[in-house]
Amino acid sequence: MGKQTALHGHLPDGNFGLISKAGPQVTITEITDMNLFQLSAFARQMDDCAAFMKKQCGITGLPALSSSIRGTAAVVMRAEPTKFWIASRHPVRAGLLANGAMYYPTDMTGSKTVIRVSGPAACTVLNRMCALDLTARNGAFWATGMHHVPVHVYGRHNAVFDVMIPRSFGLSIAHSLCQASQQFGLRVTAPTRWTLPRL
Repeated sequence: MGKQTALHGHLPDGNFGLISKAGPQVTITEITDMNLFQLSAFARQMDDCAAFMKKQCGITGLPALSSSIRGTAAVVMRAEPTKFWIASRHPVRAGLLANGAMYYPTDMTGSKTVIRVSGPAACTVLNRMCALDLTARNGAFWATGMHHVPVHVYGRHNAVFDVMIPRSFGLSIAHSLCQASQQFGLRVTAPTRWTLPRL
């Protein structure tokens, strides 16, 4: 059996809702092939962790809370003061440097359903689901909730957001996002593979 996405067969492609002359104002796409890895560090380890991340991911320093830094082959997002998520097209564990174990690595690949919400009305739709100030978009990384489900939102670039949902709630939240988007005109596109955001 071939590899299936988390939402395989549940989000048909096409245009839905109130499509204006300007076309759909929201596009929703499932994102596949994103490897996600968490590293945790104690406060006393931050300098060493920064040096490790520089070697591992090609970043110049640790991202601030609620933000991210794009490295040479990965995006490093700060999920909590002492927790960092690494998103990459390639499995991180296979290439983890020898001293990576000191940062308590956890492979979270497959634990999230990732939905990309984009378009002129993307911010409005997301604000129907959660209370976030989405004005600081590029590289921002927010922890929030949708229908009492903890989710993370990554501001990929202008009006493009990747919503990371616990896989067991992925279908439910995806349907809610689609329902909220139809008043603006919704386009659902085929799943697409995760790539590094452009600089």
